[in-house]
Amino acid sequence: MKFRVLLVLGGMVYAASVNPPAEAAGPATGPEIAHRSAPARYRASAPNCSLHAYDTGQTALRARQYRQARSEFQTAIRCHDHLTQAYANLGTANFDLGQYAAAYSAYRSATLRAPHDPSLTYITGFAALYAGKWKEAVAYATATLKLQPKSDITYHLRFLAYGRLLLKKQQVQDASAEVKLKPYNSDYWDDVGIALYNDSKLADSIGAFTHAIQLQPSHWNYYKNRAISEVAGKKSKVALKDLEKAYSLASTRSDKKQLSIVIAKLKKSLHQ
Repeated sequence: MKFRVLLVLGGMVYAASVNPPAEAAGPATGPEIAHRSAPARYRASAPNCSLHAYDTGQTALRARQYRQARSEFQTAIRCHDHLTQAYANLGTANFDLGQYAAAYSAYRSATLRAPHDPSLTYITGFAALYAGKWKEAVAYATATLKLQPKSDITYHLRFLAYGRLLLKKQQVQDASAEVKLKPYNSDYWDDVGIALYNDSKLADSIGAFTHAIQLQPSHWNYYKNRAISEVAGKKSKVALKDLEKAYSLASTRSDKKQLSIVIAKLKKSLHQ
Protein backbone atom coordinates (compact mmCIF):
# COMPACT_ATOMS: atom_id res chain seq x y z
CA MET A 1 0.00 0.00 0.00
CA LYS A 2 1.36 3.38 -0.90
CA PHE A 3 0.49 6.12 1.56
CA ARG A 4 0.05 9.61 0.22
CA VAL A 5 -0.30 12.67 2.42
CA LEU A 6 -1.46 15.98 0.99
CA LEU A 7 0.34 18.95 2.52
CA VAL A 8 0.41 22.67 1.83
CA LEU A 9 3.67 24.42 1.07
CA GLY A 10 3.62 28.15 0.36
CA GLY A 11 -0.04 28.01 -0.58
CA MET A 12 0.46 25.19 -3.09
CA VAL A 13 -0.50 21.59 -2.51
CA TYR A 14 2.03 18.82 -2.98
CA ALA A 15 1.95 15.16 -2.10
CA ALA A 16 4.52 13.40 0.01
CA SER A 17 4.46 9.63 -0.24
CA VAL A 18 6.09 6.60 1.23
CA ASN A 19 6.00 2.91 0.49
CA PRO A 20 6.16 1.15 3.83
CA PRO A 21 7.17 -2.51 3.87
CA ALA A 22 4.34 -4.96 3.57
CA GLU A 23 4.22 -5.70 7.28
CA ALA A 24 4.08 -2.00 8.15
CA ALA A 25 1.10 -1.50 5.89
CA GLY A 26 -0.94 -3.93 7.95
CA PRO A 27 -0.93 -7.11 5.87
CA ALA A 28 -3.82 -9.48 5.69
CA THR A 29 -1.80 -12.03 7.60
CA GLY A 30 -0.98 -9.54 10.35
CA PRO A 31 2.42 -8.73 11.82
CA GLU A 32 4.61 -11.59 12.94
CA ILE A 33 3.77 -11.51 16.63
CA ALA A 34 4.07 -14.26 19.18
CA HIS A 35 0.56 -14.88 20.45
CA ARG A 36 -1.55 -17.35 22.32
CA SER A 37 -5.14 -18.02 21.40
CA ALA A 38 -7.75 -18.48 24.06
CA PRO A 39 -8.62 -22.11 24.75
CA ALA A 40 -11.40 -23.38 22.51
CA ARG A 41 -13.61 -24.09 25.51
CA TYR A 42 -13.34 -20.47 26.69
CA ARG A 43 -13.99 -19.10 23.24
CA ALA A 44 -17.01 -21.29 22.71
CA SER A 45 -18.52 -20.20 26.04
CA ALA A 46 -18.27 -16.48 25.28
CA PRO A 47 -21.49 -14.87 23.97
CA ASN A 48 -21.90 -15.04 20.18
CA CYS A 49 -18.45 -16.56 19.84
CA SER A 50 -17.21 -18.21 16.69
CA LEU A 51 -14.27 -20.56 16.57
CA HIS A 52 -13.53 -19.36 13.02
CA ALA A 53 -14.02 -15.58 13.27
CA TYR A 54 -10.32 -14.73 13.03
CA ASP A 55 -9.72 -17.00 10.02
CA THR A 56 -12.87 -15.72 8.33
CA GLY A 57 -11.69 -12.18 8.93
CA GLN A 58 -8.35 -12.99 7.33
CA THR A 59 -10.09 -14.35 4.25
CA ALA A 60 -12.34 -11.30 4.00
CA LEU A 61 -9.39 -8.93 4.42
CA ARG A 62 -7.48 -10.62 1.58
CA ALA A 63 -10.61 -10.31 -0.58
CA ARG A 64 -10.83 -6.57 0.30
CA GLN A 65 -14.19 -7.14 1.96
CA TYR A 66 -13.32 -4.73 4.71
CA ARG A 67 -16.69 -4.40 6.44
CA GLN A 68 -17.01 -8.15 6.83
CA ALA A 69 -13.39 -8.37 7.96
CA ARG A 70 -14.00 -5.68 10.57
CA SER A 71 -17.01 -7.54 11.94
CA GLU A 72 -15.13 -10.85 12.12
CA PHE A 73 -12.11 -9.34 13.86
CA GLN A 74 -14.39 -7.65 16.39
CA THR A 75 -15.84 -11.07 17.14
CA ALA A 76 -12.35 -12.59 17.41
CA ILE A 77 -11.38 -9.86 19.89
CA ARG A 78 -14.48 -10.50 21.97
CA CYS A 79 -13.56 -14.20 21.97
CA HIS A 80 -9.88 -13.49 22.84
CA ASP A 81 -8.82 -15.33 19.68
CA HIS A 82 -5.43 -14.26 18.20
CA LEU A 83 -6.01 -11.09 20.21
CA THR A 84 -2.99 -9.00 19.19
CA GLN A 85 -3.25 -9.90 15.52
CA ALA A 86 -7.02 -9.42 15.56
CA TYR A 87 -6.56 -5.86 16.84
CA ALA A 88 -3.87 -5.21 14.20
CA ASN A 89 -6.01 -6.51 11.37
CA LEU A 90 -9.05 -4.65 12.70
CA GLY A 91 -6.88 -1.55 12.36
CA THR A 92 -6.10 -2.45 8.75
CA ALA A 93 -9.78 -3.00 7.91
CA ASN A 94 -10.74 0.33 9.47
CA PHE A 95 -7.87 2.10 7.73
CA ASP A 96 -8.95 0.82 4.32
CA LEU A 97 -12.50 1.93 5.10
CA GLY A 98 -11.18 5.43 5.74
CA GLN A 99 -11.98 5.19 9.46
CA TYR A 100 -8.64 6.54 10.61
CA ALA A 101 -9.50 7.28 14.24
CA ALA A 102 -10.88 3.76 14.66
CA ALA A 103 -7.82 2.35 12.88
CA TYR A 104 -5.51 4.22 15.25
CA SER A 105 -7.47 2.94 18.25
CA ALA A 106 -7.23 -0.67 17.08
CA TYR A 107 -3.53 -0.46 16.20
CA ARG A 108 -2.85 1.16 19.57
CA SER A 109 -4.55 -1.76 21.31
CA ALA A 110 -2.36 -4.17 19.35
CA THR A 111 0.77 -2.18 20.22
CA LEU A 112 -0.08 -2.23 23.92
CA ARG A 113 0.10 -6.01 23.70
CA ALA A 114 3.29 -6.10 21.62
CA PRO A 115 5.18 -2.87 22.42
CA HIS A 116 8.48 -4.14 21.03
CA ASP A 117 7.20 -4.97 17.54
CA PRO A 118 8.48 -2.18 15.23
CA SER A 119 5.99 -2.97 12.47
CA LEU A 120 3.17 -2.31 14.93
CA THR A 121 4.60 0.86 16.45
CA TYR A 122 5.25 2.18 12.95
CA ILE A 123 1.77 1.58 11.56
CA THR A 124 0.20 2.90 14.75
CA GLY A 125 2.14 6.11 14.20
CA PHE A 126 1.00 6.31 10.59
CA ALA A 127 -2.62 5.76 11.60
CA ALA A 128 -2.18 8.51 14.20
CA LEU A 129 -0.95 10.82 11.42
CA TYR A 130 -4.02 10.12 9.30
CA ALA A 131 -6.25 10.56 12.36
CA GLY A 132 -4.82 14.03 12.94
CA LYS A 133 -3.00 13.05 16.13
CA TRP A 134 0.34 14.64 15.31
CA LYS A 135 1.96 14.35 18.74
CA GLU A 136 1.00 10.69 19.01
CA ALA A 137 2.44 10.09 15.54
CA VAL A 138 5.75 11.59 16.71
CA ALA A 139 5.70 9.44 19.85
CA TYR A 140 5.12 6.18 17.97
CA ALA A 141 7.68 7.07 15.31
CA THR A 142 10.21 7.80 18.04
CA ALA A 143 9.42 4.47 19.69
CA THR A 144 9.95 2.71 16.36
CA LEU A 145 13.31 4.40 15.85
CA LYS A 146 14.45 3.13 19.25
CA LEU A 147 13.70 -0.37 17.97
CA GLN A 148 14.99 0.24 14.43
CA PRO A 149 17.40 3.22 14.42
CA LYS A 150 18.06 2.96 10.69
CA SER A 151 14.46 2.96 9.50
CA ASP A 152 14.31 5.65 6.81
CA ILE A 153 10.54 5.35 6.38
CA THR A 154 10.08 6.05 10.09
CA TYR A 155 12.12 9.23 9.84
CA HIS A 156 9.85 10.17 6.94
CA LEU A 157 6.78 9.50 9.06
CA ARG A 158 8.09 11.69 11.87
CA PHE A 159 9.11 14.33 9.32
CA LEU A 160 5.48 14.54 8.21
CA ALA A 161 4.22 14.77 11.78
CA TYR A 162 6.76 17.46 12.69
CA GLY A 163 5.57 19.41 9.65
CA ARG A 164 2.01 19.34 10.93
CA LEU A 165 3.24 20.52 14.33
CA LEU A 166 5.27 23.32 12.67
CA LEU A 167 8.45 22.08 14.36
CA LYS A 168 10.87 23.32 11.72
CA LYS A 169 14.22 22.36 13.23
CA GLN A 170 13.10 18.84 14.01
CA GLN A 171 11.73 18.48 10.49
CA VAL A 172 15.10 19.47 9.04
CA GLN A 173 16.85 16.95 11.29
CA ASP A 174 14.61 14.07 10.23
CA ALA A 175 14.78 14.92 6.54
CA SER A 176 18.57 15.03 6.84
CA ALA A 177 18.48 11.61 8.50
CA GLU A 178 16.45 10.26 5.56
CA VAL A 179 19.04 11.25 2.95
CA LYS A 180 21.90 10.08 5.16
CA LEU A 181 20.34 6.61 5.15
CA LYS A 182 19.18 6.71 1.51
CA PRO A 183 21.30 9.31 -0.34
CA TYR A 184 19.97 8.35 -3.79
CA ASN A 185 16.28 8.62 -2.88
CA SER A 186 14.92 11.64 -4.71
CA ASP A 187 11.78 11.86 -2.56
CA TYR A 188 13.93 12.24 0.53
CA TRP A 189 15.89 15.09 -1.05
CA ASP A 190 12.51 16.66 -1.80
CA ASP A 191 11.75 16.32 1.93
CA VAL A 192 15.02 18.11 2.71
CA GLY A 193 14.02 20.94 0.38
CA ILE A 194 10.60 21.23 2.01
CA ALA A 195 12.06 21.25 5.52
CA LEU A 196 14.66 23.89 4.62
CA TYR A 197 11.99 26.02 2.95
CA ASN A 198 9.88 25.83 6.09
CA ASP A 199 12.96 26.86 8.08
CA SER A 200 13.45 29.89 5.78
CA LYS A 201 16.72 28.58 4.33
CA LEU A 202 15.74 29.30 0.75
CA ALA A 203 19.10 28.90 -1.01
CA ASP A 204 19.71 25.54 0.64
CA SER A 205 16.13 24.55 -0.09
CA ILE A 206 16.60 25.27 -3.81
CA GLY A 207 19.81 23.22 -3.73
CA ALA A 208 18.02 20.24 -2.21
CA PHE A 209 15.22 20.38 -4.78
CA THR A 210 17.85 20.61 -7.51
CA HIS A 211 19.49 17.46 -6.16
CA ALA A 212 16.11 15.68 -6.24
CA ILE A 213 15.66 16.76 -9.86
CA GLN A 214 19.11 15.49 -10.78
CA LEU A 215 18.19 12.09 -9.34
CA GLN A 216 14.73 12.01 -10.93
CA PRO A 217 14.39 14.65 -13.66
CA SER A 218 10.96 13.47 -14.80
CA HIS A 219 9.21 14.17 -11.50
CA TRP A 220 7.15 17.33 -12.04
CA ASN A 221 6.51 17.92 -8.34
CA TYR A 222 10.18 18.65 -7.65
CA TYR A 223 10.16 21.49 -10.20
CA LYS A 224 7.01 22.89 -8.63
CA ASN A 225 8.47 22.78 -5.14
CA ARG A 226 11.70 24.41 -6.33
CA ALA A 227 9.62 27.14 -7.96
CA ILE A 228 7.95 27.85 -4.61
CA SER A 229 11.35 28.46 -3.02
CA GLU A 230 12.44 30.54 -5.99
CA VAL A 231 9.36 32.77 -5.74
CA ALA A 232 10.01 33.23 -2.01
CA GLY A 233 13.59 34.15 -2.88
CA LYS A 234 12.36 36.73 -5.40
CA LYS A 235 13.50 34.72 -8.42
CA SER A 236 10.17 34.77 -10.20
CA LYS A 237 11.50 34.47 -13.76
CA VAL A 238 13.45 31.33 -12.89
CA ALA A 239 10.43 30.03 -11.00
CA LEU A 240 8.26 30.53 -14.08
CA LYS A 241 10.54 28.25 -16.09
CA ASP A 242 10.31 25.58 -13.41
CA LEU A 243 6.54 25.81 -13.30
CA GLU A 244 6.33 25.50 -17.09
CA LYS A 245 8.62 22.48 -16.91
CA ALA A 246 6.39 20.98 -14.21
CA TYR A 247 3.36 21.58 -16.42
CA SER A 248 5.01 19.77 -19.33
CA LEU A 249 5.74 16.75 -17.12
CA ALA A 250 2.47 16.56 -15.18
CA SER A 251 0.29 13.72 -16.39
CA THR A 252 -3.13 14.37 -14.86
CA ARG A 253 -5.65 16.97 -15.89
CA SER A 254 -6.10 18.22 -12.33
CA ASP A 255 -2.36 18.76 -11.84
CA LYS A 256 -2.07 20.60 -15.14
CA LYS A 257 -5.07 22.77 -14.26
CA GLN A 258 -3.57 23.69 -10.90
CA LEU A 259 -0.23 24.52 -12.47
CA SER A 260 -1.80 26.56 -15.27
CA ILE A 261 -3.56 28.73 -12.68
CA VAL A 262 -0.32 29.33 -10.79
CA ILE A 263 1.60 30.05 -14.01
CA ALA A 264 -1.02 32.60 -15.10
CA LYS A 265 -0.85 34.39 -11.75
CA LEU A 266 2.94 34.46 -11.81
CA LYS A 267 3.00 35.83 -15.37
CA LYS A 268 0.55 38.53 -14.37
CA SER A 269 2.70 39.55 -11.40
CA LEU A 270 5.78 39.76 -13.62
CA HIS A 271 4.04 42.23 -15.95
CA GLN A 272 2.79 44.51 -13.21
